[in-house]
Amino acid sequence: TPRLPPGAGAGASGEGSACVAEVTLRAGQALFIPAGWLHHVTAMSPSVSLALTAMPPEFTDFNAFVQDAHAMMPFLQDGSDWDGERLAASLTAFVPAFLEVLGHNDPQSESDPLREMVDVSYGVETRKELGWPDRLPAVDCPVPSKADAKAARNAAKRVGKRFQGYHEDIRAQYLAPYLDTVLSRVAGGENDASSIMRVTAGFVEACLLPARMKHMPQSEE
Repeated sequence: TPRLPPGAGAGASGEGSACVAEVTLRAGQALFIPAGWLHHVTAMSPSVSLALTAMPPEFTDFNAFVQDAHAMMPFLQDGSDWDGERLAASLTAFVPAFLEVLGHNDPQSESDPLREMVDVSYGVETRKELGWPDRLPAVDCPVPSKADAKAARNAAKRVGKRFQGYHEDIRAQYLAPYLDTVLSRVAGGENDASSIMRVTAGFVEACLLPARMKHMPQSEE
């Protein structure tokens, strides 16, 4: 999921608006566009252009990684049967532990990946565009067995270590689609993309964020 660089979220039109830069290239000039920046090119006259894309090694690793469900969620490797309820329950242990490995310990932070998912990627404006209610329907939050919870937390350390090997500057670009892919498994029999992500966002709001809030250290007044 492409993102603007830090600090580019507040433009002239107000907080949260995109910061847009416009340039005109002349003959013999080139423009470097950082990874993750959305861009649009318009030719002012008949011309020939060349765009070169250099992909980091993380790109190849990540695309192979997300093709393998057992690699994405190593707790599935125990060989037993996994229905939707058991998977959702294990994710309530796996995802918080995974985020803690990567240093995301505050679910109230605007930069928290799950908070970004429900407040930005699938925030109020997006929900209106998709025809979702502002307040998503409640979902059941299953509780994992002790054995499944332990396996999920151990698996989180393995996956977290893999992401720690990604360069810090681009790690977030792979973290968001990874979480989307893993958490969308809770949608079960849903078929269309909108319904899948509606259930996913509802699971994050109803189950994951509250569970993480409970484990936050209480501040002393």
